[in-house]
Amino acid sequence: MKRFATFLALNLLWFASCHRAPSPDRPSEKTAKPSGKSLESKDLTLKKGLKLEIVQESGALKGKTRTLTVENPNGAEGLSFQWNLEEKNKGGTESQGQPPLSAENDGTMTLANTVDGRRMTLPAFWPGGELFMSNSSAIWLSDRAFSELKNDGKTQWAIGLLDNPLLGPLQGNELIEKSLEATTRGLDNQPEKKSAAQEIKVTDKSADYPIKINGIDGEVQVIEAENWLAQLKILDNAQNPIILEVEVAPGSKAADGIFSPLSWIRGWLSYRVTGITLP
Repeated sequence: MKRFATFLALNLLWFASCHRAPSPDRPSEKTAKPSGKSLESKDLTLKKGLKLEIVQESGALKGKTRTLTVENPNGAEGLSFQWNLEEKNKGGTESQGQPPLSAENDGTMTLANTVDGRRMTLPAFWPGGELFMSNSSAIWLSDRAFSELKNDGKTQWAIGLLDNPLLGPLQGNELIEKSLEATTRGLDNQPEKKSAAQEIKVTDKSADYPIKINGIDGEVQVIEAENWLAQLKILDNAQNPIILEVEVAPGSKAADGIFSPLSWIRGWLSYRVTGITLP
């Protein structure tokens, strides 16, 4: 009897260590795929094969879509996904006067800590090739940060602009690098403002977010949170807290004075998830 109790306890501990979604090699119950306006946030579970379409509205990225495909939703190996950047609207021309991007159009990322992480990495900073990250949850809020946001109305969260972000395709772009450096230098003399940029507070507990689901126009429920540096819209789903939208330097005051560099590069850094395809 004692041996059985020990075996049961070990199995309960193993189950508790898992989070967000079943391992991709475990069979799951087959359910009908809801889509369109009838779909709720709780239906968008994190599964292998889930696809997200991400757009950024800068001149060089306008008309291009970054497609993210989940490979492994959880487990000891970490959350992993592939991404690919391609032009959806053929025949478009690059905007004049925009700094060029490098030719890094695809990559694979593995995220080691989606439970306790305190920072994200904006898509503009994703480098090509394979990358393992232990200090970032990419475009997902971590489990702990999501729980704090729901329960306390605020959480510590960095969007990755002021803490040595990966430069990815922006690597070597002197104008963008100098703009970020100037903003960081300006904040060194304003510790209170720099600290405020590391915390987000809820501004709307339940907002509707328009998005295509399986190719059909619909909407999902999101939590809106912000600070002076950015506004975030987060899927209201503890098992899949995707940060569906980030708008950098949303207010006019954020673009004044020493923060003016952010005003012209906000289109490179901001992004929006426009479509979700369920596996």
